[in-house]
Amino acid sequence: MHDLIIDGESNVPPVNSELHHIPLNFDEPDEFRTEVCSGTSCIGTLLFNGTNDFSFENLSCLAGSCNLNTNVMYTNLYQGFWFTWDPGPFHYKITEDGAHLVLIIIASEDNLAIYRTDFLATEEFEDSVFQIYPNPVENQLFMQFSNDVVAETIRIYDLQGRLIHIETPTNTDLIEIDTSSLRTGLYFVTVIDDGGRASTERFVKN
Repeated sequence: MHDLIIDGESNVPPVNSELHHIPLNFDEPDEFRTEVCSGTSCIGTLLFNGTNDFSFENLSCLAGSCNLNTNVMYTNLYQGFWFTWDPGPFHYKITEDGAHLVLIIIASEDNLAIYRTDFLATEEFEDSVFQIYPNPVENQLFMQFSNDVVAETIRIYDLQGRLIHIETPTNTDLIEIDTSSLRTGLYFVTVIDDGGRASTERFVKN
């Protein structure tokens, strides 16, 4: 999550030792899951009411809590967004911002939850620092890095922003990733270097 806008006011989530990011997962075919801290998961079953509308058949949150007061307060605000008094449907739209996808969920009274496929605390490279091929790919994706890049983490996200692969490379001369199990579609591969900077490229799985 990148922002929660309630009554027109921006509420950027905290980033600290307990909270790095707030995930939102749409698990096939219709399961919803999100949490602020471990033990605060909200889980529900989605009902898609139209092209860009959904509601919940059921939604419940675990009784856990964060340790830091800042995170406790944000958990209450965030869960309040989903447990709205208005039972009307949520509306969503997906847009692109450079190499990243942006998911905007609109609740009652035009309150917004905004999610991206990158993280708030990650500084981006000005230019791409790696190349991928072949693209489209079938079974093996190769990654070639610039000479001065030390990649610490490689992450692959699907079109919904779900993290589906993560690895720590032992070298960055040439990396080979098995993509045979991926479903056909568009994916994003993000490299985070030893300085915390990120670079993202997209690829298509045939």
